[in-house]
Amino acid sequence: METGTGMTEETGARDVANDRECGELLRQSLLEFREKDGSSGLQRLVDDIESICRSLSGPSGRDRIRRHWWTLERVYASDVLRGGCATLPEESGKQVDAAVAELESAAGELCESGQARAA
Repeated sequence: METGTGMTEETGARDVANDRECGELLRQSLLEFREKDGSSGLQRLVDDIESICRSLSGPSGRDRIRRHWWTLERVYASDVLRGGCATLPEESGKQVDAAVAELESAAGELCESGQARAA
């Protein structure tokens, strides 16, 4: 049955399940990053989030996550240009912490509803 948006109920349910799975993968990636404590896991986190974004079905969730991914990508690029320091400068660390907190919130919303609402 079509829902009026060109999407069948089956497709919609599949998208919700996919987004929930992406939320769980995002939570796991963020947890692993927090356990590594520092810039050593930043490249892996950036790569993981990029892959997760490509797998999301809804544009609002994808846009919200990509916005915070971009912050992490910039910090990682700056870190590489500095020679890959063992610890991030204070300001970069604050940016990473804020982006990770927003991503944790987005992951929770994906897990709960299957779609991250726009921030």
